[in-house]
Formats: sequence, structure tokens, C-alpha cells
Amino acid sequence: MQKMIEQGTPLALVEYRSGKAETITYRDKTTGRSATMKLITHNVEAGNNAVQIGERVPDEQNLTDWQPPFKKGSQCVLVIESFTKDKGVYKAGGKLHPLAA
Repeated sequence: MQKMIEQGTPLALVEYRSGKAETITYRDKTTGRSATMKLITHNVEAGNNAVQIGERVPDEQNLTDWQPPFKKGSQCVLVIESFTKDKGVYKAGGKLHPLAA
């Protein structure tokens, strides 16, 4: 974590709220056919703002055994790769890491 801070990697201290794993269906723009992908969505709170983090999962991974990596209310660190606001919802791309004691 210290190395990321020294390199200037954008980080945010967030509070974990919930997570869910699902298989979604979407229309592939190149072929026009329906396709599926597995996605894990984490909901965290940064200050007074709710932030949604989407994480794509390999097709081979079984989502029925998935458990949230943190308990509700746990403090964790979000390493931010992208950040947008879409229709009033903040969405971040990145990884969640436990807050080292």
C-alpha cells in the first residue's frame, strides 16, 4: 500500500456496504447477438456518497459460491482506475483492498 501511495496512485478510504454476483445478458455490438458475462458489483460509501464498483469475472468462475470479501461497515481502500457519474450514480473501476492495521 505504501508503494502505491508513493507512486501517486489514487486511493480512497471507503466503507463496504454490500456486494452481489450475477450473470447479465447484453447485446454484443459487433455480432448483434445476445451474449452473457459474469459480474460482481460492490456497493461502498465514500463520505456521504454511495459508489458502485463493477468487477468482471472470468466465465469459468462459479458464482454460486461467491461471498462478499468484507463485512458490512468494514473500512477498506479503493484503488481507483476509473471514476464516472452516470444518472446520479457514482461508478468506479478499481480494486478493493483491506485496510491494513
